[in-house]
Amino acid sequence: MTARRPPKRQDAPPPPEGLSEAGEALWPGLAADLQQLRGGNVPEVDLLLLGMLLRQLDRLDEVRAVLAAEGPTVTGSKGQVRPHPLLAAEGQLARDVAGAFERLSLTPRRRPWRSEATAEGRLVMLP
Repeated sequence: MTARRPPKRQDAPPPPEGLSEAGEALWPGLAADLQQLRGGNVPEVDLLLLGMLLRQLDRLDEVRAVLAAEGPTVTGSKGQVRPHPLLAAEGQLARDVAGAFERLSLTPRRRPWRSEATAEGRLVMLP
């Protein structure tokens, strides 16, 4: 049995405006992954979804920064300790991000191929 090879990478389209530096750094690789998955022809809707996904990741980073600074609990109006309200937002954003990766087939189990790093650091494609 021969391993399925991914199609050759093409240049990724430019990232959408408004992404953080981290989002802009992720764009080329994820857009190229979409090109491989779609045989080089990425529907516009997939690029829009990828932009939304990266904005959700930006928001998740912002929420996590606030939680890191303020801690996981807050003091309620009567002095009681309560979970930080952003904990629920963090959980929902994490689920939304995971779902978006899944919908775009950008998870390891959804790819038609998978890769592994060798001891020398090279990637090899597996069936």
